[in-house]
Amino acid sequence: MTRSIHTLLTRAVGSLGLVLLGACATTTPPSSVSVLTPANESKSMPTAVVWVATAPEYLGSVHQTYWTAQQRLDELRRGHEAGNWGVVLDIDETVLSNVQYEIESLRLGRTFDDVSWNEWCRRQEATVLPGVIPFLERVRSLGGRIALVTNRQAMVEEATRANLVAEGVPFDILLTKVSESDKSARLEAVRSGTAHPDFGPLEVVLYFGDQVGDFPWPIEDTTLAGTGGEPHDFGERFLLLPNPIYGKWQRNTLP
Repeated sequence: MTRSIHTLLTRAVGSLGLVLLGACATTTPPSSVSVLTPANESKSMPTAVVWVATAPEYLGSVHQTYWTAQQRLDELRRGHEAGNWGVVLDIDETVLSNVQYEIESLRLGRTFDDVSWNEWCRRQEATVLPGVIPFLERVRSLGGRIALVTNRQAMVEEATRANLVAEGVPFDILLTKVSESDKSARLEAVRSGTAHPDFGPLEVVLYFGDQVGDFPWPIEDTTLAGTGGEPHDFGERFLLLPNPIYGKWQRNTLP
């Protein structure tokens, strides 16, 4: 049984509160120091992190995406032989949630870096998002194949694989980052059948991601006008999961 994002946050914050309350029973903090409690901790954190960690609207939107996709599978697989069609998904914030990493980093006053991120991946504590497993199980039952294309580094591939298996996520192939974050070559390898000797050409009927770079066409960070695809691909072939915490969009400038 997987642990929900809410359960993880509640346990973590609750434990922190108990420790702090115990400390307060024996010492009186200076007036200039604010005692951290679950209530004021949420207020001090970025609203994007609190929303992803606690909001039913976030979980509902993720579940809604996968449930809607599941209803379309019978239509999408029509005309394709079993084993010749499938789906491609990003991992982080698409299949697995890493909001606990964000919470821990904020508590430590730490910004993102490869060392802490790879250590988090090795801990294998990312949790599966709602709706993912029923959707992927349905893909499998209809004869589809599942490719996971991630920008996690090769050095944490085995830990990532173990994390996915522990969370009950079905998949056929896992492609980590080789030298660059651009996923174009790996997505093409999945389609052409060059990704792995035992993984032949695949007609990809749906792509899932939380960043525009998870999809197989060039796109500018500030617009949906690109070449090789159109905005209407979103909702049709490209399904975008909400991620207000991080992304290339953080480098964009306001109009």
